[in-house]
Amino acid sequence: MVNKIKEFLVIFSIITLNGCSSTSIGRGACESEAEAYSGVSPKSWETAYDEFNYTPISSKYYYDINVRRLPSAVESLALIDIKKISNREAVYFNHHYKKEKGMTPYLVRALFSNYTGNGFVIGWSSEDKVLMIRHSSLGGTSDPMFAPIIINLPEQPKRLILSRTFDM
Repeated sequence: MVNKIKEFLVIFSIITLNGCSSTSIGRGACESEAEAYSGVSPKSWETAYDEFNYTPISSKYYYDINVRRLPSAVESLALIDIKKISNREAVYFNHHYKKEKGMTPYLVRALFSNYTGNGFVIGWSSEDKVLMIRHSSLGGTSDPMFAPIIINLPEQPKRLILSRTFDM
């Protein structure tokens, strides 16, 4: 119990110093907190891009994680790429979440480089059970940043392809 209290005080101090509890800030301050809290680096999430036939997933089926929930989302995905979650958990991570009939919410690893560009391209291969998430940013390369998302899918993916592209 004492260790949990100490851990809470350390996390609370990081949040307070970085301003991570404010919804008006960018992800930068929370990024370092998420890394410190989970012990995971965003670079460890990136995978090699692999071409395959997929069906694009509409943006109505996925949701960003609330910036205040980023550390707990990253920690939940520290050892796994995709985690089946309940509707209640989905609302915890994003209060705008809406359940889609015949779909299940999954907390999924995702990365981005910056807020510019075309954003996420998400594809699903029902034949191979592969989920592809690619974020397109403007400019040159930079270190990846955490951007886990909630996705409503018809079934559990067997594999995740996660990448970033840069448009000039």
